[in-house]
Formats: sequence, structure tokens, C-alpha cells
Amino acid sequence: MARLLGFVVFIHSCALVVYGQNLANLFTIQPGTTKGGCGAHTALLNQYATESLQSVTVAIRALNTHGGANTANGKKVRRALNTFFKISQSIPNGQNDRNTIATNLQYVLDWFTAGFPNIPPAETFLFCNSDFLVQRAVTDQAQDYQGNGITQKGQNVPISTAYATSLTGRNVPWWSGTHTTANGYYFVPANTGGNYCNTPGRDGLTATLNIYIANPNGPPTQHAEFSTVVLCPGSFTNANRPDTWPAGSNQIRAGHSLETALPKCTTLLHEAFHLIFGSGPAPGMLEGSSEFY
Repeated sequence: MARLLGFVVFIHSCALVVYGQNLANLFTIQPGTTKGGCGAHTALLNQYATESLQSVTVAIRALNTHGGANTANGKKVRRALNTFFKISQSIPNGQNDRNTIATNLQYVLDWFTAGFPNIPPAETFLFCNSDFLVQRAVTDQAQDYQGNGITQKGQNVPISTAYATSLTGRNVPWWSGTHTTANGYYFVPANTGGNYCNTPGRDGLTATLNIYIANPNGPPTQHAEFSTVVLCPGSFTNANRPDTWPAGSNQIRAGHSLETALPKCTTLLHEAFHLIFGSGPAPGMLEGSSEFY
């Protein structure tokens, strides 16, 4: 992922466009300043969204205008693509790969601009810490998407029975409904979940939250699938990251580490790629072994 973000930062140093963006049009944002609340970061979040939109716009323009041109700017763009993606600098040989990058960036631009119907804000949650999650004991009564306890034949059904297939390996149940309107479980190890942001170096996370409905005749059935994005406090406060995208672009020079040139807003952009290409209309990009961040 850092390869893509590095390319976008590099290209963004060539131009700047101005937009305004409100993330409340794209997410259900956790209110307040505790338990995952983003209330203390509203202005920064909208700044990060605007900068992400700006940078992707400039990158698309550079690819479409200069990517296949036999000009000085064209050579710069192709050299950057070769550096970050190993795409051929040959105008004809690299065209298909350049088109793929531009198409995927366009999906990101479209989402930041107007969202996607299949990523509805009501089912897409943004948190600014992982501490909204509460660890449950496997012997606790299982709950459904309405927060109701699950029973069968008049008996309480424990989490270990209702969600047995999810309790594999070191996974434990983390309930999201205590402090949010999303009633569901994450089944992950104890050192992640609500503790995810407590580990230094963790800036953000995108995950799927499966929402279940009680079934009196057997295990709960899936009711919906929500998307959740967590931006850890470090993504807002990391002193080693530039505060703005232009400040990061200004650090792109020979001998300077690209890692320290990535601005704070890149965490939001990084998670946007996971959100979009995990459940959006495009094929997967920068997933699995292709991710660098």
C-alpha cells in the first residue's frame, strides 16, 4: 500500500486542486470523544478526506494526461510508476498497467466524491479508537443484531454455542453493541479487538462486522454485513508524519525516506482502499501479498 500512497504523494507534488469533503456523507461516524468517538477529530477527518480526494484527482490527471506522452512530464510519470509498481517505462508496453492503476484510482475518487450504493453510510462505521469494543466471555449469553439475548427452547444460548464456528484458534468474542449502534461480534485474539490501537505502530484497520439474527431452531443466521474502519489515535498524532499532504509532497527528494513523507491523511486513504476494494465494484487491489504499508 505504501507503494501506491508514495506514488500519489509524489504525483501530488506537481499540482494542487481544491475540494471540500464531509465524511459524514460516507460513514456513520462514532460520536463523542471516548469509546471510539471521533468528536475531537471532525475538522482533521474532513481535511484528510479533502486531501485524499485532491491527491487521487491529481494522480489520475497525471496518468491520463502524461502517462503515455513522449514528454518530460510523461517520462517522470512512467519513471514513478516503474519505481513504485515496476510498470514498464515503455509507452506501449506499460499502457495496460497504467490504465489499471488509473481505473482503480477513479473508483477511489468516485467513492470520496459521492459514495457507492453498495457501501451505504448506514452500514459503514468510522471509529477513532478501538476501545468501543468490549470483550465477552464465551459463556455469556449470545446476542443478536438488535442486542437481544438469544434463547432456544426457553434456555439462554451461550456465545460458545451460537457462534461456535467463529471461535477458532485464539479468537475471543468482542461485542460492539455496548457503545455503538452496530450490534455484532468480532472474533479475534485478545491482543487485538478492543486492544488493537494499544499496540504502537498500529494506525488503522478495516474489518467486516457480521450482524446476526436469532434462529429459534438452530444457530443464528446472518442478517447483514457492516463495514467498520478504525483510525487509531496515533494516526492523528504521529510526530513522524507530516500534518498535510502538501507538506509530505515537499519532502519528496533524493536521500529522504518516503516513509516519513507520507502525511497523516494517508491512513484514511489506506483504509479507504480496503473498504472500496473489499466490498466495492472493482476487483481487488492492494490486498493480501500486494499490500505494502
